[in-house]
Amino acid sequence: MEIDPTIQDLIDELTGAWNLRDGPAFGRLFAEDADYVTGAGIRLAGRHRILGVLTEQAGPSGTNQEVSLAAESVKLLPAGIAVVLCSWRMSAEARSGLLTMVIRRDMEGWRILALHNTDREE
Repeated sequence: MEIDPTIQDLIDELTGAWNLRDGPAFGRLFAEDADYVTGAGIRLAGRHRILGVLTEQAGPSGTNQEVSLAAESVKLLPAGIAVVLCSWRMSAEARSGLLTMVIRRDMEGWRILALHNTDREE
C-alpha cells in the first residue's frame, strides 16, 4: 500500500514519542480538542488530559515496552482530513491491536483529532 509520506511521518513520530516516553512530543501530535479512547475503553478528552494520563501510565524509557505501528488503510477525505487504520504490537508483551485515527492537516502538518485504540485477543 502506498501511503502519503507526511502521514507516515505522523505514524513514525507517534511511535517514536511513545517508545521514548517523550510526553511533550507525543502531545504535540494531537489537536487541542482531540479525543483518545484507550484499549480499556476510557475516553480522554483534550490534549492536556491525554498527555497527563499517558505521562502517568508510561514507565521510564528503556523498559522494553516498545510499540510498533503499521498502517493498514488510509482514506483521504475532503478538507484535509484522513482516516488511518494501523495495527500495533507491544514487543515485550503478548499484546497487539488496532487503532483508528482521524487526522487533519493544518499549517504545521497532520494533527490527530481522534484516536481509538482496540486490543486484540491473542
